[in-house]
Amino acid sequence: MLGPFIRLLTGLPDAELVAGSLCTGVFDEFGALTMSIWHCPHGRELVSIGTYGSPAEMTQIYSRISINVDAPIAIAYRTNQTVVTDYADASESLTLVPDLPKLGPGGLVSAPITMAGRSIGAFGFFRVRERESRELDLATIDAVSHLLGLWLSNSNNPLHRHRPRIAREAPLSLTQRQHEILVLVAEGRTSENIAAVLKYSPSTVKQEVVRMMSGLKADSRQDLVEQAKRLALLD
Repeated sequence: MLGPFIRLLTGLPDAELVAGSLCTGVFDEFGALTMSIWHCPHGRELVSIGTYGSPAEMTQIYSRISINVDAPIAIAYRTNQTVVTDYADASESLTLVPDLPKLGPGGLVSAPITMAGRSIGAFGFFRVRERESRELDLATIDAVSHLLGLWLSNSNNPLHRHRPRIAREAPLSLTQRQHEILVLVAEGRTSENIAAVLKYSPSTVKQEVVRMMSGLKADSRQDLVEQAKRLALLD
């Protein structure tokens, strides 16, 4: 399936078309359900430039992600390695998206976009096991990583002539659940401890922290607390 994808990239298509081609073509046999592509133009945060099949809420939440947060896509970018996260039900990885139906066994695949041996972005897709026709192939993911690097770094790429279409940033406010979690983050508690205290799953806590860090442009948990206090979101 790489042949048609390579031919597509030579035409320097926009990121939405690339994401759709990956989800319905290259990674379809691996059970891909959604696809997202991020660029890291300034080395500080990943900016969403193209998605396919993602709920609007998910696109909004992950439109910008600090490269320093504890999220698979950020870890893939920092380490320059593919990160595969499995779930008993793939919907567990999307706890921030309301009213999502059960997806069955699956998970998240996150990989860097590389050029000359360094990460310049990242891509990720959710996969559902019952849709797989063959097992995940890391060699294919690595090949796509390099191909996307060539596409993304090409000076004629439309991305460099137009600002990426990203979701509008959320207002500077916290939900009740986020505030409860943030209070305990300020106490220096781990995600696992917070989950036990508030009766949430650890993945829910981690994703809420990621969402808050992205919204407040924080680079770490300590920075998140400081930014929240500065904005009077935390006493």
